[in-house]
Amino acid sequence: MVQEKEVFDIRGACCLESAGLGRRLSELSPGGALEVIMDKSMREMAEKIVERANCEITDVADEANITRLGVHRKEAEVSERKMENCMVCGSSLEYVTKAVEVVCNYCKKKETAYVYCPKGHYVCEVCHSKGAFEAIKGISLSTDQTDPLAIAETMMTHPSIPMLGCEHSYLMAAAFMAALRNYGKSGISDEQIIEAMDRAAKISVSGFCALAGTCGIASGLAAAFGVVTGAECSKDKETSITLHVMAAATEAIANEAGPCCCKSFTRTALGVGYNLAKLYLGVNLPIHYEKISCNYVKRHPHGCRASRCNYFPRKLS
Repeated sequence: MVQEKEVFDIRGACCLESAGLGRRLSELSPGGALEVIMDKSMREMAEKIVERANCEITDVADEANITRLGVHRKEAEVSERKMENCMVCGSSLEYVTKAVEVVCNYCKKKETAYVYCPKGHYVCEVCHSKGAFEAIKGISLSTDQTDPLAIAETMMTHPSIPMLGCEHSYLMAAAFMAALRNYGKSGISDEQIIEAMDRAAKISVSGFCALAGTCGIASGLAAAFGVVTGAECSKDKETSITLHVMAAATEAIANEAGPCCCKSFTRTALGVGYNLAKLYLGVNLPIHYEKISCNYVKRHPHGCRASRCNYFPRKLS
């Protein structure tokens, strides 16, 4: 049954993602409905966001300079996975310093891990990322945006992306690579964007940001530079650049820890990427931090850093 329609008025917004449309659609319950009021010029952008959010447009009405879209969430396509804490039951997870033996609830793979549910649930990295990789790949290969931060914000609103998780490693690589290509960095192909994502995914392990100081988000940015520069172990300058990127991103992320937040780390590392793209690639990407006001404050399972975070909504501080 379709629920009562709520109204989301974002007239005057220059970017519908920054205005929170993707997030708001992802929060709709099965069969939930929303009326979106926006400037008429934003209609095409809105249609793309609606499609990515597994929703559909039920009616359209144009009035002078505004457009009203009736949107509802497709019941059959809503994921049953939990996006915070345990993906199976939603309970708070246990983080340990000594690996324990676990079995994935979905694929039944046996392995050792440092993060698990005290109720006996465990989801391996492959199952945890189900659907996310393809979603991120699709956005990165189709977007025409040149601001890597805006691309990343769009990706983070997709319903397959959890609050925390290694998905952010290849999200980082994809957003940065897509921005470089769209800005005019010649020679970047679809295959190279996917390669950077693959590399990031391979070296990301849940909890290892704290356990070993190896954040997958920093690795994702380094992977992007490694692909763009053609770094190999036998090369000098290219490998040095990739390692410097990893070090710089890790240093910046370390200053944002306590507790760890994949959303914050992604935004901060993209700032590092912006600076190093100018230094190493001669590319001056547009990046607009002034548009960021975090919408994930209440979703953080370890507690938001609040006013200590650069992206915390100032009106709430």
